[in-house]
Amino acid sequence: MENLLVWARSQMNKSDCSPRMNNLSELLSKNIELKRVAAEHKEITLIAKFPENIEAYFDLDMIDTVIRNILSNAIKFSEPGGKIVILAEDQKEEVIIEIADSGIGLNEEEIGKLFEIDKETRRGTGGEKGTGLGLIICKEFIEKNFGKIWVTPNSPKGTVVHFTIPVKK
Repeated sequence: MENLLVWARSQMNKSDCSPRMNNLSELLSKNIELKRVAAEHKEITLIAKFPENIEAYFDLDMIDTVIRNILSNAIKFSEPGGKIVILAEDQKEEVIIEIADSGIGLNEEEIGKLFEIDKETRRGTGGEKGTGLGLIICKEFIEKNFGKIWVTPNSPKGTVVHFTIPVKK
């Protein structure tokens, strides 16, 4: 429901993008703690691999929504006993964030359709439902924050969602 509201608001141009310098590490940590109970319920381990004080230039509410959506998907599509690694690395001009799960994964055709609105959705490993709007919202919000988002297969199984945000204005 939250995704539908966020998406509807963004389509009516009611989601203002106000980027400024923020602590990305704090935002990542907050979202990991927020999703910890859901992960523990499915016996999924969350592993944080990023320095304490990564600063970047982004709209706090939008990137908060992006991180929360991607983590929710990673948990939704991971099997019990799986793991999710959250990595962030400062690369001079941009920060690259990767959220890698050991879940059921996607084939190339599915990856190609992830950011389309009229695709078929599938249930998570625990029967969880989705609207298919989460990654569409993520793409829109990342692009409004001057970043890029893409998805690759994880080895040996699972998915990695990568996105970038600028380090400076």
